[in-house]
Amino acid sequence: MYKRFKASLTKPSMVFLYIKDSFWKVFSYLLIMTALLTIPAIVVSISKPEMLFPSYNEINNGINKEFVNANLKIENGKLINENATSKNFVIDDFTFVVGTIPRTNTPYIILFEESRVTLYMSASTMAIEISSFKYENSELNNIVFSTDEANIVTKETIKLFDSSLIVVYVSQIFIGYLLDYLLIALVLTALSMMMRRLPLSFGNIFKTNIYLLTGWVIFNLIITLFGFNDLYYFTIIVAYVYQMIAYRMIRVVKTNGSKKENDDE
Repeated sequence: MYKRFKASLTKPSMVFLYIKDSFWKVFSYLLIMTALLTIPAIVVSISKPEMLFPSYNEINNGINKEFVNANLKIENGKLINENATSKNFVIDDFTFVVGTIPRTNTPYIILFEESRVTLYMSASTMAIEISSFKYENSELNNIVFSTDEANIVTKETIKLFDSSLIVVYVSQIFIGYLLDYLLIALVLTALSMMMRRLPLSFGNIFKTNIYLLTGWVIFNLIITLFGFNDLYYFTIIVAYVYQMIAYRMIRVVKTNGSKKENDDE
């Protein structure tokens, strides 16, 4: 794999040496490169997991603003919503909800349900449960959502931010990069088929692009580590340049081969 990595990064025209690689070898390379892209998220998750979640003060302020004085209380392990109202507030990637879940673009929802608090991952029309706890097994049992009790609600809610959420977060980053990788490779392959007359099949061009996207991976990793996320689209230009360099060599070889045939005649 190292030889493929080195060739793809420093001598893109050499990737054609690996054009007969099996699907599984190419897919393994794809997974390794995607894992490389995920390293910053893994480092943050291990060293500073608090950066992934809303802070105590942010949650406390949201609870005081939206949930306090809304006639909400928990008695005998059950949430009582006397006015049957729906309340929510958003902090970064998290939506905190009592009542009906609103339309939201946030990937995570913390819902105060009838007998428990649940953290969901929002996926299109689905909500996937990540973690939860029952009121009766927490300090939320038999309290009123008031200014005096807001600290307790906040403290208990934060318990949802455990290792399972970190795993989900890292997995989402990995899947996101994997899909980006595949999409860019497919787009570049389609462009090559339409704009260049190459003596290669769609599958071979696609495999080649998986290797050629190594430059995209490295530049992506650099801008992420240094916080230059606005330059993401520049990395796609880098990917296209790598492809042009590699495929230009094919055209040169093909042209030289054609001239030689004419000379022989």
